[in-house]
Amino acid sequence: MKTGGRAASSHGKRALLEDEEETGAAALVSVAPGEQPLSAEQRKFNRLNERVRRQREMLAAWEAYAPRFRSRVAAELEPLERELRALQRRLVRRLDELLAAPREGERLSRGQRAKARAQILALVDELLQEGADAELEVLYDRHGELSRSERRRMRERLAEELMGDVFGAEANAFCAKAAAQADEAQDARDEGAAPGDGDRAKRARDANRSVREIYRRLATALHPDREPDAAKRECKTRLMQRANRAYESDDLLELLALQIEIGEIDARALASVPDERLRQYNKALREQMWSLEEQVRQHAWTYREALGIRSYRLTPEDTDRALTARVAEARALRRTLERDLQALDDPRRRRAFFDALPEPREAEEPGFDELAALAAVFGNPGRKPRAGRRRKRH
Repeated sequence: MKTGGRAASSHGKRALLEDEEETGAAALVSVAPGEQPLSAEQRKFNRLNERVRRQREMLAAWEAYAPRFRSRVAAELEPLERELRALQRRLVRRLDELLAAPREGERLSRGQRAKARAQILALVDELLQEGADAELEVLYDRHGELSRSERRRMRERLAEELMGDVFGAEANAFCAKAAAQADEAQDARDEGAAPGDGDRAKRARDANRSVREIYRRLATALHPDREPDAAKRECKTRLMQRANRAYESDDLLELLALQIEIGEIDARALASVPDERLRQYNKALREQMWSLEEQVRQHAWTYREALGIRSYRLTPEDTDRALTARVAEARALRRTLERDLQALDDPRRRRAFFDALPEPREAEEPGFDELAALAAVFGNPGRKPRAGRRRKRH
């Protein structure tokens, strides 16, 4: 392995070993088969070694992709989304004008008015997902049979009724138990420990012991203040920095690789490490693997949330393709909204615009039908969900 390997990532969790084809570090750390078959702990060490390597590669790929994602979103997607919101607001205002104060030749039929109201409600509901907006709230309340505040209260009420119908008398006990567990978890956090996590904490302490022992040996061998030669002192400083980063991130493999690199042990020595010591190493590797897997999951979750991706096994390449598709969809929607606005201003095309709109739903609010259906299925079969109060139009 070459000296002066690559630095760790900014948050200390990225893979520290260099690529195997460049340095051979990963191969050196593995337990090589000899005359005797590998023991169970040796095989486990190699398997964990490989899983850590794969997670490191995936984490490095996500970290390398992050700047590209941010750049593309800022340059391609966010400007389009701002344009879309502006076009949607224009469309809402134009439909409101046609309903409230149509000019000569713009009067809508009864069916067109119903479709216009439904379109306003759908667009405003989507726009308000971005945050509160007094103008849009007024438009929604003007055209909806229920105001947004009434709708929210009705949904909460219906959800509570559904909860009671499903769980019956056990609902309160269920909620009380959940609240008690939340309180217990908070108390444990206040005391600096996780609830029910004593075994995991003990395993982590045992694993860290091996990491700490190797780090101490490296610190003794590499401490630059004990080296009189200037060139060697500079080299030891770099190696000690790598050891510090590896220790901070519980990176057992990097610490072992550093031991091999400075000649403190050789690769063959791993084959003679007692199983009891390997068992401690394996605990450290398992903790390291879990930490890397969690970081990879967090990266993937962030992109799934940002783009609405459903795939569980997500890669940076998948994410980039999904972003390209999202940009293409946004551009297509922009063209559609621009055509819709032009059609509303053109008497010859206005009718075609309304004909293309779906018929308004009978239910006043999106989502109420689903809640009512659940209540009918899980609740009292003989009881019908109460319909929302409908305001009479004047």
